[in-house]
Amino acid sequence: MSSRQEVWKHIGLHGLSVGTFTASSSGLFWKSALLGRDDDDVSIARQIPAKSIKVAKWTVFGRLGYLRIETEGSKDLHHELRFDGFPPTDFDKLKTIFSDLYDVTLEKHGISAAGTSYGQSDIKGRNLVFSHMALEDADEEGEEFEARVGDEMMSLDLAEVSQCVLPGNNRNEIELQFPESDTLEAGTDQLVSIRFYIPPEPDFESNDKETPSNAELTQQRIMKTASIKNASGDVIVEFPEARGTFLTPRGRYTIELYGSYLRMRGNKYDYKIQYDDISRLFLLPKPDEVHMAFVIALDKPIRQGQQRYQYLVLQTNKEQAEVNVNLEEETLKEEYNGDLQPVMTGSFSNLVAKTFKVIAKKKVFIPGKFANANQQACVKCALRANEGLLYPLEKQFLFIHKPPVLIRFDEVESVEFQRYAGGQGSTRNFDLCVTLKASATTGTAGGAKEYTFSGIDRTDYTGLYNFLSGKKILIKNLEGALDEPRPSAPVYNEDEIYGADLGPDDEEESEDDDFDVNDQSGDSESEDIDSDDMGSEIDEDLDSDIEEARKQAGGTSKKKSKKAGSASIPKKRKNGDDEEDDDGMESKPKKKKKTTNAKKKKGKKKDPNAPKRAQSSYTIFMSKNRASIKEANPTATFGELAGLVSKEFKKLSPEDRKKYEDMADKEKERYKKEMKDYVPPSDDDSNDDNNKRSKKKSKPKKDPNAPKKAMTSFMLYSNSIRSDVKEENPDLTFGDIAKLIGKKFRELSEEEKKKWNQKAEQAKSRYRDEVTAYKKKQVAEAAENLDSDGDDDSDDDSD
Repeated sequence: MSSRQEVWKHIGLHGLSVGTFTASSSGLFWKSALLGRDDDDVSIARQIPAKSIKVAKWTVFGRLGYLRIETEGSKDLHHELRFDGFPPTDFDKLKTIFSDLYDVTLEKHGISAAGTSYGQSDIKGRNLVFSHMALEDADEEGEEFEARVGDEMMSLDLAEVSQCVLPGNNRNEIELQFPESDTLEAGTDQLVSIRFYIPPEPDFESNDKETPSNAELTQQRIMKTASIKNASGDVIVEFPEARGTFLTPRGRYTIELYGSYLRMRGNKYDYKIQYDDISRLFLLPKPDEVHMAFVIALDKPIRQGQQRYQYLVLQTNKEQAEVNVNLEEETLKEEYNGDLQPVMTGSFSNLVAKTFKVIAKKKVFIPGKFANANQQACVKCALRANEGLLYPLEKQFLFIHKPPVLIRFDEVESVEFQRYAGGQGSTRNFDLCVTLKASATTGTAGGAKEYTFSGIDRTDYTGLYNFLSGKKILIKNLEGALDEPRPSAPVYNEDEIYGADLGPDDEEESEDDDFDVNDQSGDSESEDIDSDDMGSEIDEDLDSDIEEARKQAGGTSKKKSKKAGSASIPKKRKNGDDEEDDDGMESKPKKKKKTTNAKKKKGKKKDPNAPKRAQSSYTIFMSKNRASIKEANPTATFGELAGLVSKEFKKLSPEDRKKYEDMADKEKERYKKEMKDYVPPSDDDSNDDNNKRSKKKSKPKKDPNAPKKAMTSFMLYSNSIRSDVKEENPDLTFGDIAKLIGKKFRELSEEEKKKWNQKAEQAKSRYRDEVTAYKKKQVAEAAENLDSDGDDDSDDDSD
């Protein structure tokens, strides 16, 4: 062979970027012009030894020349490589090189540019070849057209196929799906799926499930050639589909763990996931205390149609189970350090987590310090129109399950507590708005700048506030309150969080009990938490339930205490008839909220035993189809989903609509029949219930002549400087003024505070004296009234 060498630049390799193509006596060599990943300094390269080159084909399409090399194929070498970007005039040059150096004839390969969407498909080797189908007229009229196979239109490498499915219930179509490459240049288009229609045989019956269609036969051939269901090596651990349900992607899958990858086998989709593509694993308890969520975070999302899934959420349970590990004891000791046994028993969720942790060599994280009002590791909320669970972990938020969202704390710019937007005047819930840094939005779904978790119960406010404060996360609407240390967590005070003037719809009068932050100050770090870790790592044994693992993580139970309010954020004072506001001005008249509530509750109470009203045909259709429509449109809001349901109902044919109308007629008959036997409760019963409720809620009227309660040192100081602070800062709100006064009060020297403390003691002494005199006066008036009543009685007797 000759020692000749030729170099072409700006040559692209299918599936990768552009680079330099070199032909020499030793073989073909291609090196990418781009570096690998951000954390990899090695360039991507491909080398084809001279003895491995079997076939070479040349095609000119447009202004570029394409070179297709078929090789023997091996573990380190693909069976076919395709290069593009050659000058069309270099055919003779390349033909000479392949003939002299590799003893291979460079053949010209024709490509059809007919532009038709029909043709003939065939599997040649490991490629699916789609060829142009030319229809030629017969010489004599009346004869059928004769089809002739033309040039190749498209050739797909089946080794690159990740899925081959029959979409929906269609037995005449197949869909091929391809993995997305992360080595292409930004903005480069790539093929992710393609669908073929394969006509059935003339005598094919679609209702005959036993006879396969042409599409189903083609799918079986592709699955066999592409080795989608074939697995190399033995299964180490297998979890049957009946033991758990995947929430995302929704469905049941059998999980098989191999040495370097896992397989998910479903009725329609099969996935092969390399352990290197798994970033982290999470084991999260659900509020029902029965199920556990096992979350698999992927670097490369899997795909179902147009939907991509980066987080796989498996719902398991805590039931006792037994798992068999299909390896010898010596192998388990050598490869897995004895962390696995041939037969393992324990909680099923813990067994799943432990086998994944040991075999995949990935850490499993569980919740750490955070606990809500019910001592659970999550809070119930909604993201957009989807309800779910928000887990505040040690280094990030994790929301499951639709869609799962992971937000690292180092990507958070600020958080903000907001009023609940889901109902008018509701103070039982609040929203948590998480704003991301500008540098973090490029990696989020859709480049989202904010995530608003709505409908969080107000009892969870204290736990969330203390947790976020401990993580040094900026709380936007309480920014000033974080400058000073707090002896205890603030109560849920909307005057302080959102500002004053809640409006007439605010009917809450009681305050939450204070929470002592020292009750949760225990260490929650479990085994080897690195600086990059995002939670507490799961317990090594994993044979106990999640509660025991959380105790080892250091999470101590939080207790409510009935102490006074926070010193740094004063509690909201109740408006009394004889009290004054903090700024010394006369208080506004009390709003008659009780009267308003009474008017609202005068209507008849609904009888829980009354028959359920009949459903209309549309309501029945919506209840049966809303879930499937919502699954097909995961990003649709509540209002948009209602519009989609209505649109689908209008599309129904008369035969399909009649089915729902018949159901509605049966509902009407059922309702009429139940109403005949129904006896409504009498009005006297409902009036008695209303009277009982009104008696329970009535409060004794406060005596306007009773002495005023003594003010604290802070209140006395606040009244003395509030007008000056208000003049100096006319743009501040009521809540901001209260924060500023509180800060000034904390900055007072000991001597200055002593002066206000003395004034407070004097006020207390004055109040005690006034209360003593007030009580004596009440006793004297009562005795005088008693005497006058006795005189009146004696006069009556004399008469």
